[in-house]
Amino acid sequence: MKQFDLHVLSSYFIKVLIEKKYALPYRVLDALVAHFMKFYDDSRVMHVIWHQTLLAFAQRYKNELTKEDKADLNTLVERQRHALITPEILRELNNSRNRGEKDDDSMSIYILSSSPL
Repeated sequence: MKQFDLHVLSSYFIKVLIEKKYALPYRVLDALVAHFMKFYDDSRVMHVIWHQTLLAFAQRYKNELTKEDKADLNTLVERQRHALITPEILRELNNSRNRGEKDDDSMSIYILSSSPL
């Protein structure tokens, strides 16, 4: 029972910190990915707060994650599924740029090239 309480409380605490929208160093983001990945082989059904925390993490830091981190998190949520939250997590991870990549400037190039002189 104590392990259950610790799991739920740590998820809640992490979620509160994520929602403060701090600019976290990459080292901290990598540690958060590692924290979530610890549950990859966990046979327990994760609580809703765990899924909500992972969703908040994906929403806030999706552009700061490496391609490998996103691939790992994708495989994690395929194993630790939640009917409503998992599709949102996947959408956030799969529709964002990776750490170090620049935004797609093709639209701005189109706008500049089509403007009258």
